[in-house]
Amino acid sequence: MGNPLLVIPESDAHLEKDELKNALLDIPGVYGFVYRPEAFLTCYEAQFGVGDEETVIELESNGQAISFEDICDQSLFVALEIQKRIRTPLRAGDASCGFEIPLKEIHSLAEFRERIQQESDKVDDDEEEGDE
Repeated sequence: MGNPLLVIPESDAHLEKDELKNALLDIPGVYGFVYRPEAFLTCYEAQFGVGDEETVIELESNGQAISFEDICDQSLFVALEIQKRIRTPLRAGDASCGFEIPLKEIHSLAEFRERIQQESDKVDDDEEEGDE
């Protein structure tokens, strides 16, 4: 897939940094959780891995965004697991604005992948219509 995954709160909702940190620590497979005070935007960094596959998770210093280095099954899984563990409704998107999906509406990894594909197809169709 290739783009970073960004997870942010819905509308005017506010993420509680401690709640988010605790949610991450509660997810089996999350490891290497460290505080990065020297990083410009990143406050905490962790990794998630299953088998040979892994992804880097970054919590922004303002606590209002979670980013993953890539859109892959691991990042999608962690995003869904975070949503299950916190009260704040979240939405996931990619850096190129190819999709923006409310996570409360997603119930499985397969459904998440399917919605991303549908949203990306819509953007591609809109771009093709604009070229005509």
